[in-house]
Amino acid sequence: MHAYRLDLVTAGTGDVRGDDLVRPEHATLAGLARVLPVELPGLTVRLVDADTAARGVAALVAELRAPVDPEHPEVALRRDRRWVAGYEQVTVDAEGEPGVLREAGRYLITGGLGGIGVTLAEDFARRARAKLVLLARSGLPERDGWDEHLAVHGGADRAGRAIAAIRRMEAAGAEVLVLAADVTDPDDLRRVREAAISRFGGLDGIVHAAGLPGGGMAEIKERAEAERVLAPKLAGTLALAQVFGDLPLDFVALCSSITAVIGGFGQVDYCAANSFLDAWARSGVGFRAPVVSQNWGGWAEVGMAVETNAPAAFRAAGRDTVTSPVDHPVLTTRVAGPEGTVLHGLVSAATHWLLDEHRIGGVPVVPGTAHLESVRAAVTAALPAPGPDAAVELRDVVFLEPFSVPDGTVAQYRVELTPAEDGVDFTVASLAAGQLRTHVRGAAGWTTEPAPPAGTPAVAGRRVDDDASFGRGRTSMLTFGPRWAALAEHHLAEGEELARVEAPAAALGDLPSWGLHPALLDVATAFGRGQGSGTYLPLSYGRIVVRGSLPAAFHSHLRHRPSATEEVVAADLSLRDTEGRELVAISDFVLRKVDQGAVTGGLADTPAVAEAAPAPVTEDIRPVDGAEAFRRSLTAGLGAQVVITTRTVADIRRRSARVTTDSLEAETDTPVAAATGAGGGSAAPATELEKTIAQVWRDGLGVTEVGVDDDFFALGGNSLVAVQLIAAMRKATGVRLPMRSLFETPTVAGLAARIEELRADQPADEPAAPAAIPAIPRLPRA
Repeated sequence: MHAYRLDLVTAGTGDVRGDDLVRPEHATLAGLARVLPVELPGLTVRLVDADTAARGVAALVAELRAPVDPEHPEVALRRDRRWVAGYEQVTVDAEGEPGVLREAGRYLITGGLGGIGVTLAEDFARRARAKLVLLARSGLPERDGWDEHLAVHGGADRAGRAIAAIRRMEAAGAEVLVLAADVTDPDDLRRVREAAISRFGGLDGIVHAAGLPGGGMAEIKERAEAERVLAPKLAGTLALAQVFGDLPLDFVALCSSITAVIGGFGQVDYCAANSFLDAWARSGVGFRAPVVSQNWGGWAEVGMAVETNAPAAFRAAGRDTVTSPVDHPVLTTRVAGPEGTVLHGLVSAATHWLLDEHRIGGVPVVPGTAHLESVRAAVTAALPAPGPDAAVELRDVVFLEPFSVPDGTVAQYRVELTPAEDGVDFTVASLAAGQLRTHVRGAAGWTTEPAPPAGTPAVAGRRVDDDASFGRGRTSMLTFGPRWAALAEHHLAEGEELARVEAPAAALGDLPSWGLHPALLDVATAFGRGQGSGTYLPLSYGRIVVRGSLPAAFHSHLRHRPSATEEVVAADLSLRDTEGRELVAISDFVLRKVDQGAVTGGLADTPAVAEAAPAPVTEDIRPVDGAEAFRRSLTAGLGAQVVITTRTVADIRRRSARVTTDSLEAETDTPVAAATGAGGGSAAPATELEKTIAQVWRDGLGVTEVGVDDDFFALGGNSLVAVQLIAAMRKATGVRLPMRSLFETPTVAGLAARIEELRADQPADEPAAPAAIPAIPRLPRA
């Protein structure tokens, strides 16, 4: 390996004499000096702050000709002397009286809705009943929408945590003003100053906690991303000094990071930004107040590391999105970005009849047909139609769990669209009390397949007048409101059934707002009673083609598919208007027999707030200790830069130095957890097809062995795993297995026979080509 040396020379970044730190912006070079050596093997970096006096030139030349001192690669030259920085470990006594905070003092906190900013604000509120100006880039929802936000998001997101914290501050006697502003924009900050003076009469101190996490190796760092990280620390500090520098403040605290002291792999921009804060504080300029830069170690529970999912060193840049309104009863907002589109809206039984009038065991539940309509509307809003006669097509729609919204609660209804080769993949999800749950999955797009000829459907069977087919038997656990009283006629024949659906008075006013009216479509698809006994709920739809909206009256022609078991029943349906034109075509609609108690048991449960677990042992700073250390460090007179950590700087530097490009390359992938079980002891797979299916089962179920006659459900399978395995088997075998296959033939041998049948039915010019077995994520069994 070749050895390289990079010498970085500055003038005015060291404060040896107390008056010589005049270029704090050049201290950003420390980001290179402290990070590049761990990212680029063989590179040594020396940072020299030169003396601008005449004799300093000779000293600089001598320094650059000398070998690099590995123990002190950063030096400041003053006359004939070399100076190196060090850190002295100190213990700070408890805060004396008077403390740093004034009673009812007025404080501006930038980054005031972030974890550390909120933590300090709460401490100011409890201890001093402070008057607080909390500054953030995007602010918070209007106060009259806080309850609704908490109902949907709980305290899981940044805004929810901030709302709950502000309410605690105000309960403690504080006054809180939340403002949205760009801390790098002096004009924005002047408006903040005016608002603070108007509301509180002035300010007594500033905490600059705004910042963005860095991430990514310097070698591939994008300039725009680095500037994004540098901006709140550099431009933000300069703008604060420009706007508030004339005020006689008690203190200005700059929230820096231990990263500025020790560097760290992937942190060149973040190290540089915080090194500027340290240098600015030591320079003693900009404010009529003591300025202290606090190099914080990691905080437990709050802070950037907690609020960002990806590791800081490899965090992706933010992505632009476009938000627009949607005119739909359920979906009200569309958010489009480069990775997909999300359409969402808030739903509750109090505001949406589709919940209030559709209940399972008394609990409001979104009908499955409402999911179909919402996905249809999402496709229409997000994907341009290829032509005027194109129809929306939904494929492989699978219901995973009921979407319940108990009385008195609110949920966000979400349709998430992700680009796929032939349209989009979609999920229907709920967000309530901060918990995101997935309810439906499938694929969607447009089709230009021509409509079948018009024709009025008819069946040679008897008319059923007792209305026992809907709301009882197959759907007996459900209760319906007046919009579901839509079954006008029902004819029952061998293998097929026909219904005439007419919108009741309660539903007539809704029709213009819906494409597929959920109540009418529910009646039109679930009226059948000619097959199976017991209670059934929808499991999946193979294919749905939507050519038009449902009118006030139409026919539904149901044709049963043969089934080898009563566990599932399947049918095809055609919905036609009174002129015989097809409105909706449904293929392979599958319902699964369910146990009523198993379905209704957890519907009324609101997302639980987990019991507080014992605090884990951690080397990070607990919020309560961080707030205490903040106040102590300001009153102890320790100087303009203070490192606040739970370990010594030397220890942190030693640990950080272990993470290098070489060490990361030497790491092996974490081994996959061992399979958790074995098969049922039946014969081993014999044919190549059986071996392929068994391999998919082993990967998905996490079992070591799968016999040809082992039952999928006995091995721990469930509906969600079934969806994954069917998709994987389709790819592995090149055969489009129906979603109901695992319920009808839940063994390797049965599925192999079924696949052979489907292959035999394929046209000769469309041979099945088995693909490599894909890796699929292992899912919970319960």
